[in-house]
Amino acid sequence: STKLLGMPFTARHPRRRVRRCRPLTRRTVRAAVVGILASAGFSSAAHAQLLYAWGNNSYGVLGDGTSVMRLSPTLVQSGTGPAVAGAEPGYVLSIIRMTDGTTQAWGVTDGSFLSPSGTNFVMLPTPVGSLSNVVETAAGSLHAIVRTSDGSVWGWGENGNRQLGDGTAIDRGAPVQTVGLGGVTAIAAADRYSLALLSNGTVVGWGDGEYGQFGNGATPVSSPLVAATGLSGVTAIAAGGTHVLALRDNGTVWASGRNFFGQLGDNTFNSRSTFAVVPNLFFVRKIAAGGNHSLAVLQDGTVRAWGSQQSGQLGNPNYFFASQVPVAVPGLSNIADVKALQSSSFALSNDGRLWAWGANNLGQLGLGDTSPRATPTEVPSPLPGYRFRSIAACASGEHAFAIVEPCAPTLVSSPTSVSTCPTTTSEFAVNVAGAAPLVYRWQYWDATSGGGAWVDLAVPVFPQWVTLGGHEYRVNGSANRVYVRPRAHFGLTLRCVVSGSGACGTVTSDAAELTVCAADFDCAAGVGIG
Repeated sequence: STKLLGMPFTARHPRRRVRRCRPLTRRTVRAAVVGILASAGFSSAAHAQLLYAWGNNSYGVLGDGTSVMRLSPTLVQSGTGPAVAGAEPGYVLSIIRMTDGTTQAWGVTDGSFLSPSGTNFVMLPTPVGSLSNVVETAAGSLHAIVRTSDGSVWGWGENGNRQLGDGTAIDRGAPVQTVGLGGVTAIAAADRYSLALLSNGTVVGWGDGEYGQFGNGATPVSSPLVAATGLSGVTAIAAGGTHVLALRDNGTVWASGRNFFGQLGDNTFNSRSTFAVVPNLFFVRKIAAGGNHSLAVLQDGTVRAWGSQQSGQLGNPNYFFASQVPVAVPGLSNIADVKALQSSSFALSNDGRLWAWGANNLGQLGLGDTSPRATPTEVPSPLPGYRFRSIAACASGEHAFAIVEPCAPTLVSSPTSVSTCPTTTSEFAVNVAGAAPLVYRWQYWDATSGGGAWVDLAVPVFPQWVTLGGHEYRVNGSANRVYVRPRAHFGLTLRCVVSGSGACGTVTSDAAELTVCAADFDCAAGVGIG
């Protein structure tokens, strides 16, 4: 049998009061991140990142304890142990990587390795054997592979095409090491084959390469490890249904394999067994490969697509059957990443918005229905106040995973009030968790403006000192802390307003007072003089 493992916080109005000076203590509050804890789902970080899934749920691959198709993002039911660091959907299995380097999997199994009930599949995340130090996961149609911190690769599941690379063609119900492979920096898998990117910038493949996707000039149905020829300087790889993409360090994309739908992007429909550059495609920083289509994110945040358009997966209604050259996906900007299913596409923006288009017959777009989309359509966040942090999809699959996180920053600690003497530098710091990038605005209380008002501090180039009302201050590069060097015998009240990206809201720190000792006060002794 097939063996698969498988508050907002508003600042107080500054109180006008006389404070007794104390000897200066350099104080910066460092507190543990405070987050929202989910009672029924995986939390993937201390500040409440949660794992969601949607689409085809055959064999319980969504991990929600059922086999019911989900049209919208559904919380993945929680097992026990550490938080989720990443997820990878295959065709009839799913795998997640935990923050402690272990993995959990669910879906089809052989009934002896994962499932306590003896069935041939499990519907909830279950620990995978003794694997540890896992830093990356990938899944094909019926097999899974993982990369560990020492650069080795392990796999389990179907192995009839040698896609596990263990020197046999025997299906495995427990992880086995891929032999002859080390120094791996990235992995990918699809259908019945596997890929690895090595530290020297070259690519190797193993398993079913009958369409020439390994790029070594051959078309083996069952292959041990083989190296792609004429390909170097690779920084990322993507495994499509029967084609492979490689991103080089000069921002160009190279492709090999099946090309019936133009998924190689070379302006032909001719398959090839060696890698060739995708013409007229430059400044690429992310790639993804679907069943028969390809995606790329450019440095300017726009997206290009090519290959099959039979289900609208190119996102450009000007094309019908296919496009054998990259075309722009309209309506997308500020994109950080792209992923692809068999005939569906996703784009994640830098501000945490998710877009989907293409096939949707199993709800794989997460839009709440089964209607296909010919152009990118935004996927609603499953929780108010949360944004999408990452998206996971596989060319062999028809379901997707996403990690979401709180949209607005979460205040961890406010600046701390200090008492100091002139010329002594004091430090004020605010710590927040949440959506990046963050914008920090330091403000001071101006009592001379009507009834008083908060006024933004100018942000000089660090480490330049700037004068403010007799004091000097400077703001560090990340702007989460400010240093004040008193030059006058009056105090200063500061606070920080931190804004999340896009429409992700703000959080305001508590106010902190800088009290400057008078000239007749002995700071060292902490007493008055005379």
